[in-house]
Amino acid sequence: MKLRRLVGVFASILLMTVVLVPGVSGAATRTTFSATGFWQLNDARHTAVSLEPTRARGEAPGVFVQIEQEFCDTRTDQEVFRGFAAQGPALALFAIDRKLHRASLAAVVTGHLVDQRLRSCSNPTGQPTTVDLGKVNVVLAAQWTGVGPIQPVQPGIVARSARAFGILSGPRTLRIGSLGSAEFAELRRTTL
Repeated sequence: MKLRRLVGVFASILLMTVVLVPGVSGAATRTTFSATGFWQLNDARHTAVSLEPTRARGEAPGVFVQIEQEFCDTRTDQEVFRGFAAQGPALALFAIDRKLHRASLAAVVTGHLVDQRLRSCSNPTGQPTTVDLGKVNVVLAAQWTGVGPIQPVQPGIVARSARAFGILSGPRTLRIGSLGSAEFAELRRTTL
C-alpha cells in the first residue's frame, strides 16, 4: 500500500513537471545570432574597440560597444583614460545568415563618455579625476565574413571564426573613421 501511494506521488510529480513547468518538455527553442569584433588600433590614442551586435528572431537587434583610449592631453598636461560604453537596443540594421557565412551592421548607438585624468603626462600618478562628458551618439558600420568550419562551443552554441572590418564615428576623439581589420572576430548561433 505504501509503495503504491509512493508511486502515485512520483507519477503526479512527473506529470506536473511535464505538463505544467514551461521549458522542461515540448517548449519552443530560442535562437540568437551574434557577431563579435575586437580592434586594437595603433593610433596616437591607443584606441581599442569591442563590438557585439545580437539578434533573436522577432526582436530588435541589441548592440554592445566599448571604446577605450589612453592619451596625453598636452593642453592640460594630463594623462587621459577615456571610456565609452553603450549596450542595449539601438537604432540598428543587423543581418546575419543562419549558416554563419556573413553578417553586416549599420547602427547609431547612444552611450556614456567618461574621462579619468591624472596629472603629468610624463609621470602620471595620484588619484584620477573623473570627468563625465555625458551621453553621446556613435555611428558605426561593420561587416563580418566567416572563415573555416563551424565549431561547437558548448551545448546549444556554435561559432565560426571570421574576418571583420569596421568604421566608427563620434564626437571628440571618437571621430575615428576606419577601424581596419579586426584582431579577433567571430559569428555565433545560440539555440537554447
